[in-house]
Amino acid sequence: YRLKDKRRAGLVTTPTTKEDETPAQSITIRGVAYGPSGFVVGGDNGRISRSADGATWQEVASPFGGTQIRGVAWGNDRYVIVADGSVALSTDGSSWTRYVTNTGFTRVTFANNVFVASASSAGVHRLYTSPDGITWTAQHDGFGSQPVVALTHGNGKFLAGSTSSMAIRFPDSLI
Repeated sequence: YRLKDKRRAGLVTTPTTKEDETPAQSITIRGVAYGPSGFVVGGDNGRISRSADGATWQEVASPFGGTQIRGVAWGNDRYVIVADGSVALSTDGSSWTRYVTNTGFTRVTFANNVFVASASSAGVHRLYTSPDGITWTAQHDGFGSQPVVALTHGNGKFLAGSTSSMAIRFPDSLI
């Protein structure tokens, strides 16, 4: 894969074996994480790829079928990918186990030994936490009618951005 261009939906990588070779296919990236096994990206149609160096990419078997991946995170010795109604875990970025959550996860991040994911379901938008990526607990639902489209952690705070471009900050103690 080679970074091809930016699009509104996300970055697009193009698989290739040589710099001058014509790409065979592309993947729209919806999430990326880095861990000891390298980079893992997840995208449209449930596609997952990994790279040890960020230059050479390999598509791996996905447990999601055609379900769109929404986010990818690394923490507590595992990669976690969230998608519509499920999550998948991997310790190496190649072999994945899927867990049904019945939650419409939209993003995921990791900090302070906890995964934090945003979810939207039936017009309710909230944050969930998990120590392991399998068991999730609802924590906050103060987003009103705006789904979370960005989620990160830095400087002691989780930051969530909604479709109205507003940012909501949460101290670690509230999550």
